[in-house]
Amino acid sequence: MIAATTKKSAVESNPKSKAKAESQPKLKRVIWGTGGKGGVGKSTAMRGFYDLLRKKGVDVVAYDGDRDNSQLYRFYNDVGGGVTKISLDKRGESDALIETMDTAMPDVILVDVAAGGTQTLRSLEKDLRILSDAAE
Repeated sequence: MIAATTKKSAVESNPKSKAKAESQPKLKRVIWGTGGKGGVGKSTAMRGFYDLLRKKGVDVVAYDGDRDNSQLYRFYNDVGGGVTKISLDKRGESDALIETMDTAMPDVILVDVAAGGTQTLRSLEKDLRILSDAAE
């Protein structure tokens, strides 16, 4: 599993920097659940993340990239904003995720990637630089 965390920035604790921070784009946080094989608890962990975030009042947008075993979708599709099914390994089907990353302002984007999806995530990184851009 890949998870990105952040800590309180100096801008948040410095009132003089607050106005400048408000004019800058909001930081996107994406939690990716991925791994090499199925049955190790990725989807269960992502369900736990989704449940925890919602209970804490965090604005979360969720995607389920596991077409064969869509646990996140099955358990949470009728909750809040629901869960969107996507196939990250098919060109064009990840557009909703990319659009959310580019324009939407949720606090967290949660993505449950299918078993063996690490290569898919690497391909997306190569094509779209979704992880490199986040690190910069």
